[in-house]
Amino acid sequence: EDELMDDNDENGTDSDSDEEEEFKVSPVKCRFTEFDYILSITTISEYLNTFFDNKKLIIKLMATQLEHHPDSFDETCKIINGLLKCEEFPLKNFESLMYIGEYFLKKNVPIVNEMGKFIFLEMFRNLCYDREKIVALLIDNMYGNNDVSYHALDTIYMIVKNCPFDFADYMDYYLERTTDYCIKFEPKCLRIYFKILSSLSISCSGEEAESKVFSIYERFDHFFESFDEKSFRAAILANIVCVCELIRRDPEKYSTEISRILEKLDNYSNYKPEYRAYYFLEFSLNLKSSHKKFLKESNELVEYMKKKVLPVIKDTYFECLENPLEYVTTEDGDLSPLFEGYNNVNAKYQMRHTVFLKRDLKNSCN
Repeated sequence: EDELMDDNDENGTDSDSDEEEEFKVSPVKCRFTEFDYILSITTISEYLNTFFDNKKLIIKLMATQLEHHPDSFDETCKIINGLLKCEEFPLKNFESLMYIGEYFLKKNVPIVNEMGKFIFLEMFRNLCYDREKIVALLIDNMYGNNDVSYHALDTIYMIVKNCPFDFADYMDYYLERTTDYCIKFEPKCLRIYFKILSSLSISCSGEEAESKVFSIYERFDHFFESFDEKSFRAAILANIVCVCELIRRDPEKYSTEISRILEKLDNYSNYKPEYRAYYFLEFSLNLKSSHKKFLKESNELVEYMKKKVLPVIKDTYFECLENPLEYVTTEDGDLSPLFEGYNNVNAKYQMRHTVFLKRDLKNSCN
C-alpha cells in the first residue's frame, strides 16, 4: 500500500454484539422526561447485580430514544447534570451510572457516544469520591476495539481539559496503566493519547504534573531502537509533542534542547520512507494545532524547516504562490498548508494534496 495510513481506518467490531441481539427495541415515540431518567437509572441499579436482563432492555431503550430524538440531547444533559448534583442520587446509583456511561461509549451511534462521554465527565466533575473507579473503567475500555478505545481516550481528554488539577491526582495511576500499552494504539488513538499528556502539561504548568509528563516523553526514546513499527511511531510522536511543548514554554530558553530533538527526529525518521511520511504528517498536524499558542517564534524550528524539510518535499507536495492565499486551517482541507506559520520566510507554499505517500519519499531516506 502506498498510503501510509488512513485516519478513517476503524477495524473494530460493533460493540452492540450477540448479547444484545435478543433485545429489539422499537423507536421511542415520546421523549424521556426527568422522571423517565430517574426511573430508568434506579431500576437499573435494582437489577444491576442480578441475573435478570431487564437492565439491558432499559439501557437499550435509553440509547434508542437518544438516537431517535437527537434534538433532546441538550435537555438530557441538563437532566443528567441536575441528578448528579443531588447528594443522595449519584451516591445510591453510582454503579448504575457507570454501567450506563460504559454502554453508551460502546454503542455504535455517535450521539449516544457523546452522551456517554458527558456522563463520565460530569460524574468526575461533580463527585469527589470514587474518581479512580471512573478513570480505571475508562482505561479498561482503551483496550477495546478502535472505536471504543478512541471514545474512552476522548472522554479522558474532556476530563483533563475541564478538570486538569483533579485529574492530576490520578496521573501516576493513569501513566502506570497506559504508558506501555499506548504503543498498540492506532494513529488516531495515539494522537489523542499525547493530546491528553500535552493538555495536562499546559494546564498544570509549574506543577508536579508538568515534570512528570516531560519525563514520560523521554521514556519513549528507547523505542527508537525497536524494530516494531508502532513502537517507533510512538517515539516519533512523543518527541514531536515535546518540541511543541518546549516552544510553547520558551523557545529561547530551550533553544538547545529544541535543536537536539529536531536533529534526533530528522535522523531517526530517515530509516524508512514510511517513517519519514509519518513524521511529516504528525509534525504538520501538531504544528497546525499548536503554533497559534506559541508566544514566540522558534528560530531553530524555522531554520530546520528551511534546510531539512522544504527542500525534501516542496517539489512533490507544494506549489509556490506568487500571491499567497488565505490559509485553510482545517486538518483535512485539501489546501491546508503544511507547517502553517513555518513555511519559507520569503515565500508561501500550498499543498497539492494532504496524503503522504511512501513512494514520494523513497529518495529522501538514507
